[in-house]
Parts: sequence; C-alpha cells; structure tokens
Amino acid sequence: MVDRCWAKCRIVCKQSTELEDHFVICQIFPRAECNDNVCYLDASVHSLNQIQSDRVIYKITRLECLQLPVKEVKAIDLIVYLIPELYIYKAHLTTKSYLRQILQIILQNFHLHNTCYIRSSELLECGIDSIKIISGTGDDHEEMEFFIINDQSLINLNECFIKSKQICEPRLELKTYTQVQQELNEFMTLVQLQRSQKISLRIPLNLLVRGASGCGKTDLVETWPKDQQCNVFRITSLQIVQPLPGDSEIQIRKIFQAAINFEKHFKSKGATVIFLEDLHLWYTDLGKNSKSIPSSLGELFLQIDQLFKMGQEIMCLATTSSSEKFDKFETEITMNPFTKADERIQAIAQLLSERIPSMNFSPSLLELTAKQARGYSVADFKLLAHNVALTLLAKSQESLEFVLRDHLKKASFLKPFALTNSDVTAYKPTESFDTIGGIKHLKKILNASILAGLKHVDAFSRFGLQLPKGILLYGPPGCAKTTIAKSLANEANMTFIATSGAEVYSPYIGCAEKFIAKLFDAARKNAPCMIFLDEIDTLVGRRSISSTSTGSSDVQMRILSTLLTEMDGIVSANTDSYILVVAATNRPDMIDEALMRPGRFDKLLHVPVPDCDTRNLIFQLYSKRMPFSSDLNLESLASRTGNFSGADICNLCNEAAMRAFQRNLCSTEIQTEDFECVLSETKSSLTQQQIDWYYQFESKYFQR
Repeated sequence: MVDRCWAKCRIVCKQSTELEDHFVICQIFPRAECNDNVCYLDASVHSLNQIQSDRVIYKITRLECLQLPVKEVKAIDLIVYLIPELYIYKAHLTTKSYLRQILQIILQNFHLHNTCYIRSSELLECGIDSIKIISGTGDDHEEMEFFIINDQSLINLNECFIKSKQICEPRLELKTYTQVQQELNEFMTLVQLQRSQKISLRIPLNLLVRGASGCGKTDLVETWPKDQQCNVFRITSLQIVQPLPGDSEIQIRKIFQAAINFEKHFKSKGATVIFLEDLHLWYTDLGKNSKSIPSSLGELFLQIDQLFKMGQEIMCLATTSSSEKFDKFETEITMNPFTKADERIQAIAQLLSERIPSMNFSPSLLELTAKQARGYSVADFKLLAHNVALTLLAKSQESLEFVLRDHLKKASFLKPFALTNSDVTAYKPTESFDTIGGIKHLKKILNASILAGLKHVDAFSRFGLQLPKGILLYGPPGCAKTTIAKSLANEANMTFIATSGAEVYSPYIGCAEKFIAKLFDAARKNAPCMIFLDEIDTLVGRRSISSTSTGSSDVQMRILSTLLTEMDGIVSANTDSYILVVAATNRPDMIDEALMRPGRFDKLLHVPVPDCDTRNLIFQLYSKRMPFSSDLNLESLASRTGNFSGADICNLCNEAAMRAFQRNLCSTEIQTEDFECVLSETKSSLTQQQIDWYYQFESKYFQR
C-alpha cells in the first residue's frame, strides 16, 4: 500500500474549461476498501478565488508530489476575509491579536502555497470565511513556493476585509448603470479623502440610491462596493423585525458598533459601508400618515447622527423605491427608468443572449420588443427573457418571434415591477378611431396636432412646432370622451394611465397631492404616456367659485396647485419621453382659468352630440357585431333619434336585442318591430337646452 503524500493537484471542472490552471494542495491517501485508482481530495487549500458549488464535479488532470520535508517559514503575510454575520456578534473579541493566535494554530494543519486561498470548517467556526496567502519567507528572507508554519512563525495580517456577498448573475452593462456607477465613484473619492484626512471639511457620508422597484438598485449597490473593496455591513428590513419590543433597536446598535470596531481595530484600506436595503420598508402605516416614525427608524437615524458626532468615517448607503424624503440622507442618486428605446433594446438583447446564447436576434424583433415593453425595468426584462427561454425549451418547434410576441401580449395585462406597489395602473388600450362613428372634425384635429407630430418628428420640428401638453374634452355625458382618449393613446402607441376624483381623494392630509405626483412619476417611467383625468371638474375646482373656506375646497385647491406644477414640468418634446394630459368633463365652466390657458390645456375640444350622419355611422358599427335584420332602415333610425348621445344609442341597441331575445329564444335577428317598441318607450337623456349650453360655451372659449 502506498503511503500518504502531499501533492499539488491540477484540477478542471467537467462543466467548464475555465479552471484548467487552478490547483489544490492536499494530502492524498489510497482507499482501503477498493483497489481502484481513487483518492480523497481535500480542497481546503486551493487557488480558486470563488469556490464553486458543491454540485460541480472536478477532475484531476495532473498530480505533482511535493518534495518532503517541506520547509518551515519564518514569517507569512496574508489577508483575512471575515464573515459579517458572525463578526457582528464577536466584534468586541475579534482583534488582530485574536486572529493571529487562532491562525497560528489552524494553519499548522496545512501545506501552503504562495497566492493560494484557504477555506475550512475550523475557520468558519471562528468567523473567518477565507484566507489569502500573500507570501512566505524563510530564514534567509527568500520567498518560498511551498511551506508550512510552526509555533515560531510570525503571522502578518496585511489586510482584513469583510466578505462581500457573492454575485452569481453577470453584471448588466447598461448606460443607466454606468451613469450611476460614475456618481458612486465620485462619492467614494470624497469618502476616501475624508478617511485619509486630506480635506479639513467634514460632511456626513450618507448616500441614498433611489429608483423604481426592479430597476437593479440592489444588484448594483452589491456589486459596486465589492469592486471598491469596501467592507459592507448589511441591514435589511427582515433583520430588524424582532419578536420582542426593543430587540430591533438592539440589533441596529450591534451592527453599527461592529462597523465602528472594525474601522478602529483593522483600519482597512477599503471604506467601511453600512448598507441599508429598502429603507422605505422600515416605515409603518403610522409612520407614513403621521408625524411620528417607527422606533427602529428613529434608532437608525440616531446611530447615523452618532457616527458623525464621533468622527467616524463610515459610509451609510441606502436604497429605496419610494419618493418619500428621508432625513439624514442629504446626497441622493436616482436610477432613471428605460425611457429610451435604445436602452430597452440593449437590455433585452443582453438578457436574451445570456439565456439563449444559440439564438440570433434580428434588429426588427428587438425594436418590436422595445416598443411593446415601455415601462419595463431590469426585473421585467429578466422575467421576460426567462419565460421566453423556458417556452422555447418546452416548445422547440415554435419560432423565437412567435414566442416573444405571445409573452409580450400576456405581459400587457400585468403591472410592471415599477408599479407593483403603486395605486397607479398603466396599460395599453385596444380601442381605435375606427371604433368611433363620425366626429371626423375631432379626428382630423387630433391627427394633425398629436399623431402627425409623433410620426413625422423632423417635419414637425422644421416648422418650430411643439406637441401640446394637454387636451380638454368637454361635452354632454355619453358622447365618447373617454373612448376618444383611449383611441388616441392606442393610435399614438402611448401607455394609458387613467384616474378620477374617487381614486385621488384620501381622508389623510397631503395624500391626494402625493397621488398626483405619483401619477406623473409613473407616466415618466412609462413614457410616451397619456394621463387621462376623468371628470376633472370633481378633481379640481374653480377658485373664483370655490372661494369659501371649506374642507373640500381646500383639498381641491391643493390638488389644483400640484396639478399645475406637474403640468408645468412636462417637457413638450418630440421624443420617447413625451407625456400628454387629457381631461374630460361635463362641466367645463367649473374648471379653473389657470388650467384652461395655452401651455397647460392647449386644445379645448367640444365633443358634441352626434348629428344624423354620425348616428347613422354608429348604427352601422353596431350592425357589424349585432344581428340586425336586413330590412332594418338605419337611416330612418338615425333620423328618429335626435339628441341621442352615443351612450343612448348603445342602450337602444341593447334593449332592442333584449326584446328580440325575450320575444323568441330561437330568433336570429333583431327586427324593425323590436326597435319600434323600444323607441316608443325610450327618450334621449339630454335636453335641447343642455346641448345648446355647450355650443354657447364653445363660442366663448373658441377652439384652440
């Protein structure tokens, strides 16, 4: 039987060829129960920077036996990586002298090599993730390739780091990420200057990264400190949820004290960072709707204040998807959504190529995806790419274009990640101008002022024209104002966000104004986008009329002020960031003059009651989806339904169909007698006086 020996084992991963130049220093001994050429391999000492999964199978390509006896070193230089979760509870004990003592004992069990890494269960129990050997020197001060240590060997801790979280997914090379990384690097330069005391001015080292849910904040903020060799102590909202009162505050104090102890005892080259993930989740409902804040958040702000007062150069880095203002974080970096088509093309192309590397993606397919995926964040694109890859795997006969179109169609009925926790709903309407009978004059105005400007950008800008910021549709009830807005959004390929007074108003002071701000924020993330304000007269009042000091009028004035501010902030440009505000009302006289002027509602469009020709066209549209009798005279019906609105005509057709159904269950057509019977019992919901009033208002505020 062959004696045990120490060897340098060259290894390769069977699933990949990236590990061909790596090795393991281990003790080899034969298996007593079999005669095969099989040996045990202990991978505690190796050259792998990142240890692979336990499920990865390694193959030994070559064995190089070490010449014994291996020399002992006089001194060894190394870097220690500590486990943050264990260090927090042992921070008061873990010092350089403590680490030297335990390493003096543990490292005597191994044969070591220059630039190798050591990971073992004994180290993990002591709170050490791994050790990197820099060099070992003998009595003649020469560096040694292989060596062991003894009780007299000098342990030099060159550096001590907090182990960063391992990032499994590849980093996305996106323009949005690059811009945020540049701002983070600039802030880190300030942190390092303050740590080195090269600047006399001391400022709080607190930074907040703000962005929508799923935009990749956490991925970026986890990757960036690792690149900067920072020592990160992470605090999540789950860590502060403790069963007993006061335990959350104790946990926060422990983490901050651990960061202070690490900075004091080890003086690492990398900055010490306390990472606060999803800071908005620390708020309770009480904290949002009152002046008080949760005790855990109060303790957090107190500890941040103490860092500055004690002169600790520790950086506090937080992320949030909320638009709330957080105290103690004076510096903010915003991750903008993918508002431009080329950014969405870059994101989906990179993610699809990672999931489906064997596929070729045509530019037209990527452009189609970017066009349909407005408002998507990184998380949405990752989910889309994952679902497409799974579908192609299950249905190999389907083409990539068919599968991608199918998933985009399904995704159109779902909220993007950015709007998951929001009260705002954005979607793509299916109505078009073809579904509206008549109103050719209105269609012509909308085509010339909106659709032409979006489709012919160069020609529009050549005349110095700008797209309107807002359009007000006014007219009697039931005349398709809402349908016109949806059709315009569909024809212009814009995302549609609709709201009304019932959704905006809240019993809490200030919440209505916040909802308006969220509405416009969601529109910017889903641009080009249309915001539709239904029954705007109930949402904002007229200041000359609502001058009495009542609770409802005060709320309306605050909402009006917020709406005016947001509309003034709209950039009227022929770009992908275009936002159009369309409002509908039955009482245009109740709307404030400040909204009616050009620059806010540039177009005031009267949607009149259908005339005889328009009513005839509406009946023709209904005849395509309802079984009208061939002898039914639609022109006669149109002439007999004077002052009927579009909603009245819809109700007339439905009642006639119901009567035909009740008359004969086996009937296949709606007869003339059915309409005659319903007409004898039905009248218009509008009076001539109401209709004339809108024409009088139109003559006062002529169409712009």
